[in-house]
Amino acid sequence: MRLSHKVAIVTGAAGAGIGQAIARSFAQEGANVVVSDAHRERPFAVAKDITAVHKVKAIGFQCDVSNRQQVEDMVKMTLEEFG
Repeated sequence: MRLSHKVAIVTGAAGAGIGQAIARSFAQEGANVVVSDAHRERPFAVAKDITAVHKVKAIGFQCDVSNRQQVEDMVKMTLEEFG
């Protein structure tokens, strides 16, 4: 639990690739995770699964990282949720 009490924002985390693997690795080490992806529904499903498996708080957030406002909204939500 090296990352206990830490928060990670992982972009591109809703697919079956490296982003999701990174989000799960952070959670396995105790970090709370924001699962971000441009896809509409997948980040929420992945976050729910991470919470169930790793017993950390994981939140899904739809975000296109090429859109500055969406990134700012994601960071704002993260700060509001986790401090």
